[in-house]
Amino acid sequence: MFERLDLMERKGSGFKKLYEDYEKLSVNLGKRMPVLESESDYFRVTLPNLLYGFTDAQLVAAVDDSSYGVPKNGAKASSAYHDTPPVTPPVTPPVDEKQKRLLQVLKDTELGTSELLKALHIRDRNYLREGYIRPTLRAGLIEQTRPEVKHSRFQKYRLTDKGRAFIVERK
Repeated sequence: MFERLDLMERKGSGFKKLYEDYEKLSVNLGKRMPVLESESDYFRVTLPNLLYGFTDAQLVAAVDDSSYGVPKNGAKASSAYHDTPPVTPPVTPPVDEKQKRLLQVLKDTELGTSELLKALHIRDRNYLREGYIRPTLRAGLIEQTRPEVKHSRFQKYRLTDKGRAFIVERK
């Protein structure tokens, strides 16, 4: 549509720029990158929040002041990006009580959505997906048994090694 309206250079050129910008940003401590998903009926671009999960001190230490227009030691301000190595390893987002409950339910088994609804005493599938499953998947604590078919009715969820380690730590 944008190409026909003459509002873009060429098809697909923005994705390369997007990835390059994410790679160059000094505040991208966890080296988080955009995720592109495409199915027959939709297309989704997920742009991760680069500041989530880090303390103010970690972010300040990662910022090269000159790249944000603030002169450093009297130097001339520059708008160029600078590659800055990560200050710390990526931080796992905090796990809330809902996600802990999900991990306990999946401790010894694989369960599908309807089984999880029953086990967690939840009625709303959207609430289960948004409040429990997605955040726990993003944190890498659970995984899908059929990742190649995201919307399969046979999809089940199980703990990852990281999820099992989290449960052991909490005991």
